[in-house]
Amino acid sequence: MRKTKTIMRKNTSNLLVFTSMLSSGKIGKSNCWESVSLSEKKALNLYERNRQQLLDHGRNSWMRIYPQGTRFDSSNYNPLPMLEVGAQIVALNTQSKSV
Repeated sequence: MRKTKTIMRKNTSNLLVFTSMLSSGKIGKSNCWESVSLSEKKALNLYERNRQQLLDHGRNSWMRIYPQGTRFDSSNYNPLPMLEVGAQIVALNTQSKSV
């Protein structure tokens, strides 16, 4: 069986967007191709202090929230406040039975 080479058309490849990561201090001061990744603790602190800043950032840029690293029991935080302010990715812990 002969392999065929896939060629992406230039106008299709122009649609691809790569994001660059920002520090959490840049929330609300970013471009649409920039994203920020926040721990649940930092995100909840921002949510309580300045919800509008998170809303503004979520309208214009990517925001990812991830669980605190100290959740050894695979418990989860409430993702709804982060979704409410426009976080596009809200990571949760999952656990499965070991075999």
